[in-house]
Amino acid sequence: MKNKIGIMQGRLSPKFRDKFQAHPINHWIDEFYLAKDLDLQCIEFILDFNEWATNPLMTKQGLDNIKKISVDSRIEVLSVCADFFMEQPIFDKNVKFINYNVLTKLMHNCDTLNIQDIVIPFVDKSSLLEKPDMINETISFFKEILDHNRCNVNLTLETDLPPNEFTKLIEKIGHNKVKINYDIGNSASLGYNFCDELAAYGKFITNIHIKDRILGGGSVKLGEGAAKFGEFFKELKRINFEGIFILQAFRENDGPNSFRPQFEYIKTIISQNYMN
Repeated sequence: MKNKIGIMQGRLSPKFRDKFQAHPINHWIDEFYLAKDLDLQCIEFILDFNEWATNPLMTKQGLDNIKKISVDSRIEVLSVCADFFMEQPIFDKNVKFINYNVLTKLMHNCDTLNIQDIVIPFVDKSSLLEKPDMINETISFFKEILDHNRCNVNLTLETDLPPNEFTKLIEKIGHNKVKINYDIGNSASLGYNFCDELAAYGKFITNIHIKDRILGGGSVKLGEGAAKFGEFFKELKRINFEGIFILQAFRENDGPNSFRPQFEYIKTIISQNYMN
């Protein structure tokens, strides 16, 4: 197994502007060293919609700082969660030019940092389940941007589509750099069967968000929701998954304190069901 375990940006910091998930502008550097102390291996960066142009991922100085801090802390940045596109969906024709330019720049900058996955969420405001008529527009966008950009970075899609429909979307885009992000908690909340999902598109998954949610409801601490972690990791082992695990666990406003017990919990689950 070649997996690395990391954490979503912001989970080790106070909430930024009271958001559940956001790039922690004033604390992002500190998080590398907190992650190191917790024996994590990587951090998934966030590109928010607000203030995206000054995000470290989008400036020359920021890229240099990420490189330096990553080497110093020995914490890698292997993935980016592009929440920008949850607020301003890929399929919105009115902002296609902006979206195209933002994603193009992000792809090239991630290539510079040897980041392997840009996670693009199609959930909440950008849900394709709620807007199935936007699927063709989404396919056209990705075909166009991949025809004009030869970066060595995956566009890793996260959707709330049922497994067969999600597989069809990936196959219709038809590019080897289009992959899947699997969110354990979101799928559990939607009532999907992970065996069906992994059977349908497991070979496309490169990045897994570890989260727990109530069936039909919101996030809770790992082990308190509908996610069947033990069974899931057994099935993941069976298909020889070798991607990244990113903890997107429930967070209080107390930095590492609420994270530590959840990390210990999931490490035990992984050790018992996946690593042995």
